[in-house]
Formats: sequence, C-alpha cells, structure tokens
Amino acid sequence: MSQLLVALNNKTNVQISFANTEDSYNNLMLNPGEMVQMAKHFNIPDDSNPSEYFTAHHMSLASVDPNSGDTDVIFSFWDNDDDHYNLYFCPGLNPSNAAFMPGYYNGGNNATVGITISGSPGNYSLEAYQVSTGK
Repeated sequence: MSQLLVALNNKTNVQISFANTEDSYNNLMLNPGEMVQMAKHFNIPDDSNPSEYFTAHHMSLASVDPNSGDTDVIFSFWDNDDDHYNLYFCPGLNPSNAAFMPGYYNGGNNATVGITISGSPGNYSLEAYQVSTGK
C-alpha cells in the first residue's frame, strides 16, 4: 500500500517533467501554471530504506530546458512504509539529504495527496497537501 497521488500543481514558469520509477505509465509533462488531476491515483512508491531502494522506488520532478529538452531533477519524493507512510523528499536524486515533506499532514496509508512545485530556477520549493475525495 502507499500514499495516493491524485494531483500535481506546477506553479513555476518552466515546464516540469514528472516521473515514477515504479510505473513509467504515470510519467507526464506539466506546463507552467498547469495543475493536473489524475483520472486514477498514482501510488507513491514505498521506500523504507532510501540508501538501498531509492533508485527504483521514488517519484521525481525535473525542470525542462525549453531549447534542448534536457531535464534537471529538482526534487524526488516517496513515502516511508516503515514510518506510517510519511512523505519524504530530497533535492535532486540525493536521498541522503531526505527531509519530511513540507505541508504534509499524515493521513495514513491510502491517503489522497497533492503535490505543488513552485519558485524559479535555483529557488524551487515543494509542498504536499491532503486532498479530500468528496465522499
């Protein structure tokens, strides 16, 4: 089980590439200012030991160079299944600098989550929020 990603919000002025190492079918591009609501949730990868499992078990957000199309990973994130499914993130692809996801309130396993990336090159920030399903 895992946290369930149901929305992504790009509050930057650059195109953002979203990737899921566990399911490339989830991968998508977000234009500047675009918010995407998933038709079906994406399972945020469980990773209780990033030093061992990170490479295959995380999601990432990368800026896209408008000229070359090259990407630069800004943040990676995952949930820790051994820590009540709390969300963690790190700059780039360096899980040794992992921290608790800003803004996130732990709704437990299967909680619906949205992620917002904002800022500008060199000064990006990431925030999570719990999303009500309206049930």
